[in-house]
Order: sequence, then structure tokens, then C-alpha cells
Amino acid sequence: MVLKSQMAQKLRKIMICSFCDLLILARLKNGFSMSCDDIIKFINRKFGVMVSPGTVYAHLYSLEQNRLLNGYFNRKKYARVQRVYKITERGKQRINEVTIQQNTLQDTISEILKG
Repeated sequence: MVLKSQMAQKLRKIMICSFCDLLILARLKNGFSMSCDDIIKFINRKFGVMVSPGTVYAHLYSLEQNRLLNGYFNRKKYARVQRVYKITERGKQRINEVTIQQNTLQDTISEILKG
């Protein structure tokens, strides 16, 4: 039984890393702004998966280059300066498009698993 749990955890991590850009956009769509550290903590709490800062920064960079996020520097009281990200209107449109196609995506995953 442990083997299945390890396999499931590995697959879960692969899926989280693969869909990290969508996960970030979905989390930010309601007006949140988050740093890379905040996103890593969120993923760990919600999914029980530790992702590396490099993985998250790569997705953040790509999302920002595609104008789906805006990044800016924020200094919290007694804390270091952090780059914080907020979703753009274009990013909201993208996540809405994906949400509309959710059933198609689920069907694709089901077909993949059927073999």
C-alpha cells in the first residue's frame, strides 16, 4: 500500500508542477496578490506538495512575459522586499477560458488513464 501512496504522491507533484501556471492564475483571480513564497506555501497547504522556488519563478516569469500577471516590489513592515504578483485582465480572461473548457480537460485526462 505504501508503494501506491508514493506513486500517487509523485503523480500529484507532476500534475501540480505541470499545471502550476493555471493554479497561480486561479488563486490570484479573486484579487489576491502573492509572492513566490506565498504561492509555495499555498500549494503545500492545499495539495501537500513541495514545489521548488525555481519551478514557481519560472511560471511567474512566463505569466508576466505573457502579460497575464503584473509583478511589483513590495516591502512589508520589518520584512525584506519581495516581488508580489497580481493578475491582469488578460490573465482573468485566460483562467475563465480554461474554466469553461474544464470538462474537456477532465475528459482528456480520463482518456489518457484508460490507455
